[in-house]
Amino acid sequence: MKKFLISAIAATICAGFASCSSDEVVAKDNGEYAVATITAQLPSSISRAYADGTTATRLQYAVYDETAKNFVGVNDNSDMVGTAEFVGLETTVTVQIAKAKSYKFYFWADAGEGKTPYTFDYANKQVTVNYTSLTGNNENYDAFYGTAEVAVNGSLNQTVPLVRPFAQLNIGTSDIAAAVRTGFTPANVTVTVNNLYNTFDLDNGYATGNADNTAKFANVAIPSGQTFPVDGYQYLSMNYILVGNAKTTTDVTMTVDNGDGVSTPTATYATVPVQQNYRTNIYGALLTDPANFTVEINPDFNTPDLRPSLYIGEVPANYEFTEDNKTVTVMNVNTTQSMTVAGTGTLVLNNVTINAGEGAALTLAENADVTVVVNGNAKFVGATGNGGIVVPETANLTIKGSLDTENAASRSASTSSLTVMSNGGKDGDKDSFSAAAIGNIDGFVGNITIDGLSNLNVKGYGRWGVGIGGNSNESKINISNTTISYVSGGFVQPNFISDTKYGKTEPEGAPAIGFTVNGDDKGVINLENVTIVEAHGGSKAAAIGGSYYRGVTVNITNCDLQNVVGGNASAAIGGSRFAEETKQSVTVNIANSTVVAQGGEFGPGIGTGYDTWCNGQNYDYTNVINITGASKVTATGGKYGAGIGSGFHCAVADITIDSAATVNAQAGNPSFYKDAYTTAQAIGLGVVDPTREASNTRLSIK
Repeated sequence: MKKFLISAIAATICAGFASCSSDEVVAKDNGEYAVATITAQLPSSISRAYADGTTATRLQYAVYDETAKNFVGVNDNSDMVGTAEFVGLETTVTVQIAKAKSYKFYFWADAGEGKTPYTFDYANKQVTVNYTSLTGNNENYDAFYGTAEVAVNGSLNQTVPLVRPFAQLNIGTSDIAAAVRTGFTPANVTVTVNNLYNTFDLDNGYATGNADNTAKFANVAIPSGQTFPVDGYQYLSMNYILVGNAKTTTDVTMTVDNGDGVSTPTATYATVPVQQNYRTNIYGALLTDPANFTVEINPDFNTPDLRPSLYIGEVPANYEFTEDNKTVTVMNVNTTQSMTVAGTGTLVLNNVTINAGEGAALTLAENADVTVVVNGNAKFVGATGNGGIVVPETANLTIKGSLDTENAASRSASTSSLTVMSNGGKDGDKDSFSAAAIGNIDGFVGNITIDGLSNLNVKGYGRWGVGIGGNSNESKINISNTTISYVSGGFVQPNFISDTKYGKTEPEGAPAIGFTVNGDDKGVINLENVTIVEAHGGSKAAAIGGSYYRGVTVNITNCDLQNVVGGNASAAIGGSRFAEETKQSVTVNIANSTVVAQGGEFGPGIGTGYDTWCNGQNYDYTNVINITGASKVTATGGKYGAGIGSGFHCAVADITIDSAATVNAQAGNPSFYKDAYTTAQAIGLGVVDPTREASNTRLSIK
């Protein structure tokens, strides 16, 4: 790390506030005066990258008598400019001040006179910004502030950390090489930002004054030798802007030219989130596909790992970072403001409720790997059309209770209760897409792990509104050591209502726990040491398993699952309605568990659902059910469904039941459809047509 030193000895207060030369200072403790040594410290950094702090080479300060509430003195700027050096991003200020009084120091560190648009107004304890003639990508515009309150009874030493009053706005692209191949070589960039403040209050640490300013960062060369904060992107622009200490939005425009008068169309990024001492990144293939881009906002310019966007309304003070920035704790929050978490680390929730006014309640950013620890009660409700906790394909979510134990009695005595709902807590119109309560249906879902919760209550609502899960891309749902009091998917409906004959026009709901229609058949659900009090599949979806047209593997070990009810055309545990050509394979493994399962109409209690194709000539899927160990299973089919096996018109089942297991299976009521069809079996097949699907029956019971 490169180190610099600036050492300033401020004069004893002079009459009329005139500057005093350094040889007039008597820096020693005596009966009336004491020596105060204040070390102003910039944020640490490891390289000469943007925001490393090393361009701030001038420190200005003012001292106020807090007892008399009047101005004491200001430094002689000539002592702080030119060849003076920092050491370890620190500068030490030594002043001689009167004893038995309280003082407040105001600090401003920047690149020095003529290099910045800032004016340090010590008389009014503020800094002003001049928005004329700004240049872009200018690291000299980085600056820092801080204050120190000092009660003087004797000589003292104190360190004051300085922080940025600005937001950093970064724009990056992934397609410079692609643009060059099309004949456009980007050379220069112009960026305009509106809704900026022109004054910063050093006393309170807030941006003040007029917030209607527009900054135009003039046409400058695209940065080189800098690393964009998001992997895979190159800088187009970096600028510091003065915004509020709470999250606000601004509009950003950007134009890129090739140095010969040829420019890209002006790109506009509307309502970009910005916040004091936060870094906002806009990135995408901005030169060749300008309509598609991502905006993220992260706290602390040098945060290496967990970079959460904790938007918690009017109580931003109710969260804190650990020293390594890998753990964020949010405490006693009840808000309508959404939260986004990016990076790798732990988010601790101490009694947090987010009932989102818009968007999802909690969103994991792409590539996030986050552990959420629930202490006390936590509740997340997504706004209409949005999820409670969104887990995109590239993210991994782990939810942990404060007590990780395999003892169900101990779990119930702990306090780690989580409630999550999607779509504003309503199903709504059956044709309007919703969202997962925990997971993702807008694309594939990442891996979800839940462990050690004393109470989990999850309700997915609306079309495809899965409780826990989403669209599988070899995705995994792992739940262990947890008590689930209630879990459901959208449009809970075990029977046909609008189409009582075949159920075609019924709503497209989703599983309570499982995978939805737009994914693969390789999703896996693992339940271990889990207690479920009640679970309901949505219309055309199993309670635990797949929605229609979706295969799945379900592993249940050492669990107690009660009142598990499938949606219409679906099993309680397993699969849902499908057409033979979709080749939907289902595997259910139950080991040393107690299970009570009720299939939906046309579905079995455990197995695969209703085959709408009714043609067994080309079966190319499996329906495997294994019940092992000392399991106790009660399974009842829905109308025309087997207790354990297959649903209506499905003639495929491979069932193995250990001799140590206790099984009470009943076919659905009614089990008879019409003459010439078979009758649904307790263990085996649902009602099938011998001339169609049953002409190629594949049934094995061991």
